[in-house]
Amino acid sequence: MAVTTQHNIDTWHVERRDPTRPHAFLHWAMASGHMPRLYLLAKRRNDRPPLSQDRRLTLLRRLLTDPTIALRTRIAACLVLLYAQPVSRLVRLTVHDILQRDGQAALRLGATRPLRSPSRSLRCSSSWPPTAPT
Repeated sequence: MAVTTQHNIDTWHVERRDPTRPHAFLHWAMASGHMPRLYLLAKRRNDRPPLSQDRRLTLLRRLLTDPTIALRTRIAACLVLLYAQPVSRLVRLTVHDILQRDGQAALRLGATRPLRSPSRSLRCSSSWPPTAPT
């Protein structure tokens, strides 16, 4: 840590999703003399107001019906809008996280109880889950 440079800190900020996460540790390391005093970027603030219910429903309606949007994008956006799931969790989902229970689709998000489909119209086919090609 004693050889950490401003370039190292700047590179960290460019390459990481949440570069301000280790700030408390870095402040402690600088204050206790374990590393040189360097400039840390301030945490970005999101001053945007949350989506209104009307706007959220309008977006969902479009995502459910607009074939010009890629299916993967539509599914991910629906999960964000319906369940407030961060994209970092969505990218880790696999086909094994989609479950069939009583003919209804369910989604396992981490260790929590699977989420049932918000729509009764989303039914699983009898061939679920798909088999891997041989």
